[in-house]
Amino acid sequence: MTTVTAVMPVKRLGAAKSRLELPDARRRALALAFAVDTVTAVAASPMVGDVVVITSDPVVAWHLRRLPVRLVPDDGGGLDAVVRDGTRVASSWRPGSGVAVFPADLPCLRPADVTDVLTRAAVAPATFVPDRSGTGTTVVVHQPGSVPATGYGPGSARR
Repeated sequence: MTTVTAVMPVKRLGAAKSRLELPDARRRALALAFAVDTVTAVAASPMVGDVVVITSDPVVAWHLRRLPVRLVPDDGGGLDAVVRDGTRVASSWRPGSGVAVFPADLPCLRPADVTDVLTRAAVAPATFVPDRSGTGTTVVVHQPGSVPATGYGPGSARR
């Protein structure tokens, strides 16, 4: 079974889930719980050989320290820049491995879901999983030798 390296950007908790109309402390706690649950599910898939988490939030880093992940500082520049940087780091740590980019806010994700997506994605050089509405992007997978051209944001599934 071929494994991929998962790249998972995690926003600073103060900026995460900003569209939710919740008190700040509750919104931060929810974003942290989402991140821990999602990273845990991704790391537990047998199709994932390594997990690279990119974050600049010390609270997130502290909570993920016991999981089998490599923490990399987020130097800013937006989501696409973070994904490019994380992909470069992942490729240098595990040359010849494919890369799968997962957002850190998929709280219902299970290891079996991760395995299913990665198994299906293994037949193409690059692929993505759209969001529920079909207009956005959730997971982006690329096999060794291909470089993802991400363009996150509204309507990203069309790009």
